[in-house]
Amino acid sequence: MKAWGAVLPTMLRMVLLVAVLVVGVVFIAVTVEQSQHGMQHLMEELRLQIVVATVWLSPLIAGTGVMLAWLRMRSRFETHALELSGVGPGHFRLPVLLLGGLVGMMAFGLAEVVVPKVAPAELPAWVWLADGPLRTSDLVQVQINQEGIAGVVQRADLDPSVFASVRPYLSSWTMLSVDGSPSVATEWFSRLARCLACGGFSLLGLALARRRNALIQMLFVGGVLLVLESIAWTMSSSGQIRPWVGGTVSAWLWIAPFMIAWRQPET
Repeated sequence: MKAWGAVLPTMLRMVLLVAVLVVGVVFIAVTVEQSQHGMQHLMEELRLQIVVATVWLSPLIAGTGVMLAWLRMRSRFETHALELSGVGPGHFRLPVLLLGGLVGMMAFGLAEVVVPKVAPAELPAWVWLADGPLRTSDLVQVQINQEGIAGVVQRADLDPSVFASVRPYLSSWTMLSVDGSPSVATEWFSRLARCLACGGFSLLGLALARRRNALIQMLFVGGVLLVLESIAWTMSSSGQIRPWVGGTVSAWLWIAPFMIAWRQPET
């Protein structure tokens, strides 16, 4: 327990440092791209993109933070002292997993509380519902069935949650449902899976920290896993695969790289 108390603060500080670096990179990128559109538009884009990037990259932030913390302790020979006392990387798998889970819960909170507040209020001109397209300006819907256009109706009692299908990643948890459209259901599973992914990526960071070029390997492997998650999310939200499959990819995709890295001897 004393070893946990000595290591966890360092890991927490490095996770926060990585989060700050991510915010800085997003700030620079958005400023360069959006500065010509005026200060008000720039500030709106900064608020949105920084929060969305932090939430989406939270697994990589957790894993990279844990890895950098272990490298920092190794450079100070702290890990050597721990090993002489019989404490190795394997003893920290549980606290690292809990730390990643904490990062995941914080990302969930950002997605639930902050993202909907900074999301743009404007909706697209048309929203495609299960029974036909809806014009958002006056809620006029063109209803379509198997035979073709069934008619045009004025919707007065439309559930606001249907608009979550337009941009589910910007919607609050209460607007999502496992029984909703493919994109809504996919995001419902993805929100939960991201919490598990943060814990898994933290374990992956601990495993890769034992190897040479740990930072390069972590960024490469983590980046590939996030790209695969994005592809699975897109396929699932478009109905090509089941929502529970595409939405939960991030929760288990890290297992194979972790097992490979952990079984290999330390270098």
